Amino acid sequence: MTDQGASDQTADLVGRPGRRVTVLLSVRHHAGHHSLASELLRRARTQGIAGATVLEGTTGFGSSGSLHETRVLRGDAPLSFVVVDAPAQVDAFLEATADLLEGVVVVTDDVTIHGR
Repeated sequence: MTDQGASDQTADLVGRPGRRVTVLLSVRHHAGHHSLASELLRRARTQGIAGATVLEGTTGFGSSGSLHETRVLRGDAPLSFVVVDAPAQVDAFLEATADLLEGVVVVTDDVTIHGR
């Protein structure tokens, strides 16, 4: 998909109900020889998802209570992988990536997509 195609696809969603998925993970999570975040991003693009972003946090904690920080010698920085699209597209993406999502937290929200 070209950048223009992605822009057109996103414009088609403006003002409509959407669904956002946020996957909470860390840089230590992998899918085979690739980072889990990179693999999720690759699959989202392949599947034609309207938008996906990987965000790296500087500090965070989860259910274990352990603090995860970005440091030169510590590789457990928190990441968030975020996808937004029409509900049917997001649900299909979640089904197609279920094998990758064991052991991470997945949050879904119904949203309204706004834009210019």
